[in-house]
Amino acid sequence: MNWYLKVVKDNYANFKGRATRKEYWMFILFNLIILFGLAFFEGFTGMFPYAEEPVLYTIYSWAVFIPTWAVAVRRMHDTGRSGWFLLIPIYNFLVLITESDEGGNKYGPHPITGSNVETQQNDQSSTKNIATPISADATVVEPDATVVENTMEPITLTIETGPNAGSFYPINDDTKIGRANDNDIVLDVKTVSGYHCNITIEDGKFIIRDLDSTNGIKVNGRKVKKGIIKPGKIIELSTVKIVVS
Repeated sequence: MNWYLKVVKDNYANFKGRATRKEYWMFILFNLIILFGLAFFEGFTGMFPYAEEPVLYTIYSWAVFIPTWAVAVRRMHDTGRSGWFLLIPIYNFLVLITESDEGGNKYGPHPITGSNVETQQNDQSSTKNIATPISADATVVEPDATVVENTMEPITLTIETGPNAGSFYPINDDTKIGRANDNDIVLDVKTVSGYHCNITIEDGKFIIRDLDSTNGIKVNGRKVKKGIIKPGKIIELSTVKIVVS
């Protein structure tokens, strides 16, 4: 329901910026439920017996006409396209089901991560430090404790399944995980979202947070939006299993 309210309450006539695939389709889902609910209620109660058309259905349809087009335009923007592409049949639907552009684009920053770096810039001149997978045979050199500001004991994420299986990543700072190339840990798996989750340090604890991914995250078999991770925990991002140590 929050997705619906985000469109009709916070962005009623906002044709600028971007809207994720999930934001658009969750709004469409709730919109259809309300429309069918109003039509059924009016027909069942006989509220307007002399009306040729369903009155409540029609009033509501006009009330959400502007936000429906506005969120569709922002969905186009999210894929780097002009809102005018909505006028092209079939192609408009294919765009509406397309994932967000990685990072920012000319219509604004990424609606989830807030990243304002365009994909092309990421590929050519990004100075972001990307976490590098370490083979199981490699020797990990721990940083000198006298020069590291963050005195927390780092954790290590070991990939158990998927294309990255066998790789492990020491984590001692904020880390983004997903399929997009500008993540700190890139998982090239179709069922993993472009920006699936991130790990932050809060009050001396490592916190994993879902970034409105399509398939969500699980910690020790339990689906969570936000949770504490520590050695011994098992993280699941769709089909990818990650062990924390």
